[in-house]
Amino acid sequence: MIEGQGEDSCGKRSFAGKPTVVSQVIYTSSLLPFVRLRIRWMEVCLNLFFACLVSKLLANLYSFRYHTIK
Repeated sequence: MIEGQGEDSCGKRSFAGKPTVVSQVIYTSSLLPFVRLRIRWMEVCLNLFFACLVSKLLANLYSFRYHTIK
C-alpha cells in the first residue's frame, strides 16, 4: 500500500467505474415515462388500424348483402 492511502481510498477507486444502484434506478425511472408513452402510441395506432379494418369489412359485407338481396 502506498503511504497516505488507506483502505477507504482503494475501496472508493474500485467502485468508481461501476454504476451504483442509485444511478441505475434514476436511469430506469427516467426511461419509464418514455417507454409508457411509446406503448400508448402503439395502442392508439393499433386501435385505429383495427377500427379501419373492421369498418372496411363491414362496408364490404353490407354492400355484398345489399347486392345479393336485389
